[in-house]
Amino acid sequence: MSGEAIELDDHAQTFPATSGVQSGTTPISIVDDNNQIAWLLGVYARDEWRPLPKLTINFGLRWDWMSAFVTQNQWSPRLALEYALTRTTTLHAGYARYFKVPPFDQVALETVEKFANTTNAAPVNSGNDKIEAERDDYFDAGIRQRVAEGLNVGVDGFYKIGHDQLDLAQLAGTVVTAPLNYRESRGWGSDFSLTYERSGLSAYLNFSYAVLQAKYISAGAFLADSAAEISYITNHWVTLDDDQMFVGSGGASYQLWGFLLTADGIWGSGYRRGFANSGELPPIIQFNAGIVRSIRLRRIGNVEGRLSMINVFDHTYQIRNGSGIGVFSPSYGPRRALYVGIKIPLAPMLNGSP
Repeated sequence: MSGEAIELDDHAQTFPATSGVQSGTTPISIVDDNNQIAWLLGVYARDEWRPLPKLTINFGLRWDWMSAFVTQNQWSPRLALEYALTRTTTLHAGYARYFKVPPFDQVALETVEKFANTTNAAPVNSGNDKIEAERDDYFDAGIRQRVAEGLNVGVDGFYKIGHDQLDLAQLAGTVVTAPLNYRESRGWGSDFSLTYERSGLSAYLNFSYAVLQAKYISAGAFLADSAAEISYITNHWVTLDDDQMFVGSGGASYQLWGFLLTADGIWGSGYRRGFANSGELPPIIQFNAGIVRSIRLRRIGNVEGRLSMINVFDHTYQIRNGSGIGVFSPSYGPRRALYVGIKIPLAPMLNGSP
């Protein structure tokens, strides 16, 4: 059980406007103060059963209750099966229902309406502002295969059916984000993974295909800020802006002369852009590297030093370009950066260990 107290004290000044055109030079003061207490409660039970030597069944049931801007609850069953087909091949499948609580730093419709007929007025200032929890039914199945000693391959597939899909949108041109709801959502995809671990070398390679779509903004439509987009989304499936259809990642670490050398990289086909997220940004790519060394010091223990470089080749890429549903400001991936860290255990020093 947990509780949050949300306090908003907003004092703003803006200018009067008619049809979006400033009509005066005397500022208007707008005060928007409100508070809310949000409560969350969750109870769950889970067990594991092996009816056959090669079959493992994991099952459970969870109940969640939320009381904030709305009050909701849900029973969420979980079921997963794993079957050892051979000594090197394992099959698995599962189903789970989820209750995803929205962030409580929401923007109320009352706040938007207070800025009507000003230069800060939103193009859309009506609709429902009661953001609800997302409810998902999630199915997945896959296979894991040990190809050789230390080498494993996995293939998974999933399908998701969602209601009241949550998504974050920017509040006009600010960096403040707030949630909105889509009435329906659906998603599907697959994932390929390859892992290797032997003789001080650990490596992995992942590649995934995923589609996440939604339609009909049922709450928070004023955050989309475009009446044309809102109308289109009412009857059309659109891809969510944080979805990349293809994503790949890989990395390796190796122990050499007491040093741990690491390298990894990510690639994505590009985030969404344009009217109703119908376009796609250029692909993203980033490589990182690092080196770690541990030294045992008397009376202190193992002291670890780390040197990491992010975006080694300083490749510039966009995550957002200022267009799309609820997106009004561009954002970029990190530039090249060098980080130095040291980790010192405190317990031996506090305990006076030799």
